[in-house]
Amino acid sequence: MILIQRELCSCYCILIPVLLTIFAFYAYRVNAKRASDDPKKEDFHPLSPWLSPATPIIWLGRLILLAPWSILFGIFLITFPFILIVFRPMPPDSLVRRFILKFGNGVLKINTWLLHALGLQSPQPIRSLSFE
Repeated sequence: MILIQRELCSCYCILIPVLLTIFAFYAYRVNAKRASDDPKKEDFHPLSPWLSPATPIIWLGRLILLAPWSILFGIFLITFPFILIVFRPMPPDSLVRRFILKFGNGVLKINTWLLHALGLQSPQPIRSLSFE
């Protein structure tokens, strides 16, 4: 059973790009024979029929890239109202705020040191920005 499915899959993996290529070259040839003042004449790039065997791979790649982003966007849409409720402004002297600031300042110091070590930032830090 698996062998039959593998043969069908390999047949379709060869048949679909071949048919797409034949259709693309035929359409390009018909389009090229049309008169320049014909309203049906399109301006296709000369290499576009040669790209047709890779078209299913490009479609699959776009779907593979689109699926995680759409799932992440859906999760964001669901969780955004809860984030607004949970992370409302905290009192200035709360224990959670002091912990977050201490932890965040430590992370910022480490990142600044890394940027200095890599030579990507000037040695004088910018003092005008304040996040408190």
